[in-house]
Amino acid sequence: MAKEYPTLAGIDFGSHKVAVLACEMTPHGLEVIGFGQAESHGVRKGVVVNIDSTVHSLTQALEEAQKLASRTIDHVVVGVAGNHVQTISSHGMVAIRDSEVRQPDVERVIETASAVSLPLDREIVQIVPQEFIIDGQDGIQEPLGMYGKRLEVNLQVITGSITGLENIRRCLSKVGLKAHHFISSPLASARAVATPEEKEAGVCVVD
Repeated sequence: MAKEYPTLAGIDFGSHKVAVLACEMTPHGLEVIGFGQAESHGVRKGVVVNIDSTVHSLTQALEEAQKLASRTIDHVVVGVAGNHVQTISSHGMVAIRDSEVRQPDVERVIETASAVSLPLDREIVQIVPQEFIIDGQDGIQEPLGMYGKRLEVNLQVITGSITGLENIRRCLSKVGLKAHHFISSPLASARAVATPEEKEAGVCVVD
């Protein structure tokens, strides 16, 4: 019998443990259906330093999570940490079509701001918009539907070492998985524990 909803896994390669969280994507949001972890022996400071040891830990954690979930994994999001992760501030601007900000306008301005020049040994991990600006009015978090002629965005481009990211991909491929998305682990922690109201008030999350 086919699964009704796809299964998403969040995977964290830590220096002390490798953790796998299995969730089911339903119309009402994510529902946690399984969790597994194993002691980590192949990761140092968030970077894979031994493929075989990391794969062994990942296999244990994955089997535990899938056993609890009674599901196979369809989609994988991987947390990335370590000294190789860096951020670049960037700015983009586009003309607003039809004088009303629509989703294609937002996508275009983010794409424009994301077109940064990177060294050959780095790749983009994540794009994080910080604020939108419409005709000089800054501090806008949700620009859709607003009137204007010019849309700008300030964002952070989070990058990682290609070597570090490729080693994570190789570990996943050895257990039959593929990284569909990477996310900064500290940012993921902040999004998980801080409410929108706390973020607006300036709460700091220390990982």
